Amino acid sequence: MRSTETGRGHAAPGTRPTGGRRIVVGVDGSPASRRALAWAVEEAWATGGEVEAVTCWLYPVMYGAAMARPDVRAEQAAAGRTLARTVAEVVGDRPAVPVRRRLLLGNTQEELTGRSRGAALLVLGTRRRRVFGPRIGPTARHCMKHAGCQVVVVPEAGQRPA
Repeated sequence: MRSTETGRGHAAPGTRPTGGRRIVVGVDGSPASRRALAWAVEEAWATGGEVEAVTCWLYPVMYGAAMARPDVRAEQAAAGRTLARTVAEVVGDRPAVPVRRRLLLGNTQEELTGRSRGAALLVLGTRRRRVFGPRIGPTARHCMKHAGCQVVVVPEAGQRPA
């Protein structure tokens, strides 16, 4: 696992200090992950915690000898932009609690469960629908089974919790 801390978020002056309660949230830029991030920030505020916003990326998979070498830096930069843009749009420049951005090279399921060790919560969004409420996707299902802490799955707007 290669980790890149892409920025240290600090709480604005005069905001609630944290007690070190770390809340990890998966961020992929989707509306569901935005809701999960907003929920995690509210929970961190209520409990005196801090948020670790995590975006994962992988090397592009290519088959065949005739294909050009992938531009790994472009993939990493795109993932970093998604993370930075999502955090900025959801929590702004002066979040009420510390929000740390972490860009990880690796499989999303494995990296999120790894980051969950020692955390208070792992927060994920769900965007899959079924007739009677949200359907838990493969990433959330894997994390619920293997995480080192409690997992909260935040439904997309208009969905009822599972």
